[in-house]
Amino acid sequence: MKNNILFVFLSVLALLSCDSGPKASPEYIEALNTHREKYKVDFKINERAPLRTDEELDLMDFYEANESYNCTCDFVKENEIKPIVMSTYAGKKKDFIIYGKATCKAEGSEFSLLLYQSALARMNPLSASKLFLPFKDLTSGEETYGGGRYMDVSVDNIKRDKISLDFNHSYNPWCAYSDGYNCPIPPVENHLSIAMQVGEKNYLGEVKH
Repeated sequence: MKNNILFVFLSVLALLSCDSGPKASPEYIEALNTHREKYKVDFKINERAPLRTDEELDLMDFYEANESYNCTCDFVKENEIKPIVMSTYAGKKKDFIIYGKATCKAEGSEFSLLLYQSALARMNPLSASKLFLPFKDLTSGEETYGGGRYMDVSVDNIKRDKISLDFNHSYNPWCAYSDGYNCPIPPVENHLSIAMQVGEKNYLGEVKH
């Protein structure tokens, strides 16, 4: 009996030890930290940004790096031009087209997300390669901003029906920090039934009104 109890205890301890370790290589963690520092610097140099001071930027919060969410996903490009109007939290509208669908696998879950292209940006050679990926998941309104999170993606990330998506780079819209911005609301097609515990978390400071 004692041997059985000891075996169960050691098994649980082993599982806990496995779960508590880092989920990314040191090289990946360093690269992600560099990306996040640049992300903060971009706030400081943008006069329209809702956060500008070091004190405010220090209140940004992120999940630890999880390299399993640095995904190579199946991608199907939309052959037809399918316009979609996204509402924003300021009550305005923004025009996009559906560019295609990515189907990804991470930590045992499979999920699909639509990628969009701004109707205005696609007419400009300087911005035509930019794609927009907004999404909500089960962390939205709990551990992460209730209005969802965003990812910026390039057409260059697509090769041979595959697309590279690193959800560690998912970030909050500016509406998470302050009123007064036209942040698109993620369409219902991009509401996930899984918890994406990766990328940026809720802002720890006060939202500006």
